[in-house]
Amino acid sequence: MTTAAEQVEKRFSVKNPASWSELDRFHKRVAELHAELFLARFGHKYDWTHNDTKAVDEYCSMCGKGGWAEEEILFLVRARLESDNAQAEGPWLWFSQANKYLSGPLALDGYPKSMHARQAADFARQSAEVDADRAQRDADRKASDTEGRLQDAIAKVARDLQLRKYEVFKPVSHLTTCHLLATRGTSVGRKSAALRIVVKIGGDEHATDREAFVASVRESHDDLTGRDFIDVSYDPTLEG
Repeated sequence: MTTAAEQVEKRFSVKNPASWSELDRFHKRVAELHAELFLARFGHKYDWTHNDTKAVDEYCSMCGKGGWAEEEILFLVRARLESDNAQAEGPWLWFSQANKYLSGPLALDGYPKSMHARQAADFARQSAEVDADRAQRDADRKASDTEGRLQDAIAKVARDLQLRKYEVFKPVSHLTTCHLLATRGTSVGRKSAALRIVVKIGGDEHATDREAFVASVRESHDDLTGRDFIDVSYDPTLEG
C-alpha cells in the first residue's frame, strides 16, 4: 500500500469543486469504501450520515495544501479501518484526526504498521548477519583447532618414527598429499626408498593410497597412575 503522501492523482478542492456532480461522486466513493471495509472488519453495516460527509469535507477544507487527491482520502479511510486499534465508529468521530493515518494503518501501540515491518526486517537482517558471523567464527575456530590437532599428531608420528630408527623429513612441495617422509638405512648401508606417511585424525584411518602409510594417533589416560599414553598405529603395518 502506498502512503497518502505518494499519491499523484489530480487534486480537487471541496470548497471549489469543478462541479457539484464531481463532489457527489467523491462522497459516494468514500461512503462505499467505508461501508465495504466496515462490514468486513466489524461484521455489520454502517449507515452513512450527513455528519460523516460533513466531517470529510471539513477535513479536506482545513487542509492547507490546496486540495486533496481523491485517492488520498480513500487511502485514509482504508488505513483507519485496517488499523489494529480501529473502533466501530463513524467518520464524524475520527476524521478530524485522519492525519495520523497518512503513513498507513496503525498497530496497537499507535505507530504505523509499516514502521514495525521495517523494524522487523532490520532485526531479521541483523540477526542473519550475527548468525552468519557466529557461524563463520565457529568454522574458523574449528578449522584452527583441527589444524592444531593435526600438527600435534604429525609431531607425535614423527617422534614415533624416529624411535623406530627412521629418518623423518617434511615434504618440501606443498602439492604433496603426505605429511611426512621416512627412510632408514638398509643392511648394506644404503638408504631405503622414502615412505610416504599420511596422518589422519577424526576420520577414516585406513589407507586409501596404496603408496602411502596412514598413521593414526590415539591418546589414552591411566586413572590409576595418572599417566598419559600415546599409541601410533600404521595402515598398512609399518616394519620396525
